[in-house]
Amino acid sequence: MEAGHERGLRVTVHTTQQAAAREAVEAGADGLEHGVTVEPLTDHSLIDLMLERGTTYTPTLWIDDAHPDARGNLKKVAEAGVHIALGSDTFSGLGRYGANTLEEAGLMVAAGLTPAQVLAAGTSGAARQCVRPDLGTVAPGKRADLLVLDTDPTADIGSLRDLRMVIQNGGITVDKR
Repeated sequence: MEAGHERGLRVTVHTTQQAAAREAVEAGADGLEHGVTVEPLTDHSLIDLMLERGTTYTPTLWIDDAHPDARGNLKKVAEAGVHIALGSDTFSGLGRYGANTLEEAGLMVAAGLTPAQVLAAGTSGAARQCVRPDLGTVAPGKRADLLVLDTDPTADIGSLRDLRMVIQNGGITVDKR
């Protein structure tokens, strides 16, 4: 943790149990990958500690959804106000690059987050976790990386699959019109 922080990097730790999550946050972890998945998150002081330290929770449900507590734990930390990032461990397991991200978005909604919360987790939440202030929101001075969709993802997160156009760094890279 110290070596990463000395170099200005955010440090994340892969966890699945609340004892390991607590140990990581107490040691200075900036983020928990997977979070708490194999047991119900019952340690409310852990949630308070995550809030106090600004820890990001990245659930990767597509990997851990087989655990019956993974979704409920995500909903619990999100409702408490813990920072959430959408992450997918895309290079682990099945799926093409990016396909797991779409699956993750749907699972996060199934866990009880709103589509707007999931979109924020995949944009500003992920940019915050990756220390990329140039990404994550649409504003002057930011990179112009945008997905243009045919339908409203705040009404149905599955709309992320209805891609019309990709604008990357201000230029159109995909146009399905």
